[in-house]
Amino acid sequence: MKIFNLAFIFLAFQCTPLFCAQQAMKVDQKTNQTPCSICFADFDSEENTDKKKTTSCSKITAQAKDHEFHEGCLQAWLNQGKSTCPLCRTKIIDEMVLKEFEAALDSNQIVKFRDLLKKHPALANCFKDPKLATTVLHYASQKGLVNMVDALVRQDAKVDATNSSKDTPLHLAAMFGHYCSLHVLIKFKGNIHAKNNDGQTPLHLAAANGWNITMARLIQRGAKIDDQDNQGQTPLHCAAINGWENATELLISYGADTKMKDNSGKTALQNAVLYGQTEVAAFLAKFK
Repeated sequence: MKIFNLAFIFLAFQCTPLFCAQQAMKVDQKTNQTPCSICFADFDSEENTDKKKTTSCSKITAQAKDHEFHEGCLQAWLNQGKSTCPLCRTKIIDEMVLKEFEAALDSNQIVKFRDLLKKHPALANCFKDPKLATTVLHYASQKGLVNMVDALVRQDAKVDATNSSKDTPLHLAAMFGHYCSLHVLIKFKGNIHAKNNDGQTPLHLAAANGWNITMARLIQRGAKIDDQDNQGQTPLHCAAINGWENATELLISYGADTKMKDNSGKTALQNAVLYGQTEVAAFLAKFK
């Protein structure tokens, strides 16, 4: 009983913020590698050669940190009835479930996809590509998988999650002209004014790629038609530079200012000329 009590006290001490902080700061000076967050031993130490690293924590939620553990340590933790990361407390999903979920996503198996979401709600915010912070909602929005987009947002997927470029799912739906996916994202309060690392809104990206229906939907829902990105370019500049005459006509019909200048002092017309978009330049010349 005394041994059990001593072990319990030691484990309790290990869970204190002070102890965790002290151990987390111990980095191998030779390898510059942070040790396992459970046992605090280095991943390449001899006594742990039978253990494997895992990054399950960062794979299953957009909010999780990149916490690494020995596979054996993590399994021992889970065997105690735990179901969350020992550090950030985010839900850990079985690796086989993650593979099933990704397979259903990649093959557009909506019934299987919905079933897995219902059983494991945490999957709604898991990463498709952790390195780029691309969530499954980003992926489904980019691919135009509207049924999966709908299933994800209904399961409380973070509709305004940002990837490494600060693009939201709405940015990607607009960029690739997936009007139906865009409609669902807006319905579930996706921010149409969100800006990525380049200062571009979804309307900028739709205009740059000539997606008229997508542009019209965004404008009708209140997108700022003359919003400027980091280069001072408006959606009209983007459409003109890329030679989308119909897009420039649509933007002007909704009141886009043809006289606005970017950071280099050029209007949409001047940019169209600069980039050799003669048809667009001829059209814009009517509004000098």
